[in-house]
Amino acid sequence: SINRRMAYTATTAADLVAQVSSTSNADLADIALAIDELVKPHSTATFGMIISSVYTDTSGNTKIDWSYATGSGVTAHATGGAFTLPAGLKENGYSMVVVETKYVFTPTVGLFLLGSHTMEGVAYARPRLSSKITKT
Repeated sequence: SINRRMAYTATTAADLVAQVSSTSNADLADIALAIDELVKPHSTATFGMIISSVYTDTSGNTKIDWSYATGSGVTAHATGGAFTLPAGLKENGYSMVVVETKYVFTPTVGLFLLGSHTMEGVAYARPRLSSKITKT
């Protein structure tokens, strides 16, 4: 289903980003193109994704280190803004890759009865090569 696909696309994107120690907007755009292929055969016109690095400082405060948004209906998180990670995912001095996906699904049959549904996915991945992924 498209709902499971949103979870899968978020997990795949988080895994790809977590494999590097540094990334750029061009790298993230390439990942977004690959993720669009995972959304198909569904339309990508109503698909959006946010890829963020959330850093936990030595005091245990979490904040957005960088954020990248692509697609429909999503906006990147503000750099330096607070971000709440689920319990057990915070580790002082380390970052966490967070990917949020959003898809507005409109059924071809029963549109007037059911309307559109927003489906979302979120995934977390710890960087593999460094404690923090930098964005250039």
